[in-house]
Amino acid sequence: MTSRRAEIRDIMSRQVVSVREDDTVESVITLFERNRISGALVVNAQGEYTGVVSKTDLSGRKVLDWVNQDLHLDSMMVREVMGRHKPVTVNENDPVTDAVKIMREQHIHRVFVTDAAGKIIGVVSSMDILKVIDVEDDPLEELWEQHEERQTRKKETEKRLNADDGFEDRIAQLILKKQKEIISSGD
Repeated sequence: MTSRRAEIRDIMSRQVVSVREDDTVESVITLFERNRISGALVVNAQGEYTGVVSKTDLSGRKVLDWVNQDLHLDSMMVREVMGRHKPVTVNENDPVTDAVKIMREQHIHRVFVTDAAGKIIGVVSSMDILKVIDVEDDPLEELWEQHEERQTRKKETEKRLNADDGFEDRIAQLILKKQKEIISSGD
C-alpha cells in the first residue's frame, strides 16, 4: 500500500448525472439503468440543486402506492419522491475515509464531490469505495485486531476484579479461629 492516503479525487466518478424535478419516475428509472447509477442530483427549472433522488426513493412507499392505484410511472414526477435536502458533499482533496464516515453516519450511498470553489464536479458511491479496498492489506483486519485486543484486555480486567484469590476464605478462617480462641478462653 502506498504511503499517500487515498483522496476523493482518486476514486470519484466525474460523470455527475442530474435530473429535473418535473422528469417522470419512469424516465429516471430508465436513466439509472442505462448509466448504471443508483442516484442523481435533482435540479429545478432554473438549474438550481433542490435535492437528490435514489433507487431507494424510486422503490419507496410513495411509488408503490402510486402503482397500487393503477397509476403509471410516466405520470409521477421526481419532485414527488425525491429527497428534498442539500446534496451531501466532500471536497476532492478530502481523504476517502471522510466520505466513508459521512455515508455511515447519514446512512447514504453516495456523496457529491466539490472543487475548491464549491462547484460539484463528481460523485463517490459506496461501490466506488468498495472497489478500492485492497483485500491483501485489508484495513478492516487491523480494526478487527484492535477490537479483539480490547476485548481480551476487558476480559482480563474483569477476571482480576472478580478473581477469587482465596482472600475471603482466609478472612472467614481467621474469624472462625478467633471465635474458637474466644470461646476456649472463656471456658
